[in-house]
Amino acid sequence: MWILKWTSKYESRLKQLIKEHPDEVEQTLRNLDIYLTSLKCGVKPMQIVKSAFVRNEQLGIHAIDQSPLKKGKKAIRLYVFPSEAEQILYLITIGDKDQQSSDVKDCCKFVRDLRKELESRGAE
Repeated sequence: MWILKWTSKYESRLKQLIKEHPDEVEQTLRNLDIYLTSLKCGVKPMQIVKSAFVRNEQLGIHAIDQSPLKKGKKAIRLYVFPSEAEQILYLITIGDKDQQSSDVKDCCKFVRDLRKELESRGAE
């Protein structure tokens, strides 16, 4: 059964964005719920990428947004990593379009470190 696990970076950024862009965050979290429900129903992560609100990033990282973006709203992206071996959906970070480049770099580092840890435990 898939579970959520989030980083401290995700948690602190979420608190900030809720204050600044509550509607966008709410829609993004609704899409996260759809994503997680799909995983729990047996849909493979790469199949979910075909959804309108999921983008495939590097190293198996997925970016969930609040599509469709309403005019005048800030584009918010939630970066997740689905570990099929553990059945854990890692919530790595959340940010706006302006932070996208640094967010993707941070997410790649997170996934590389996670994979090293899983390999050392023999989990992936």
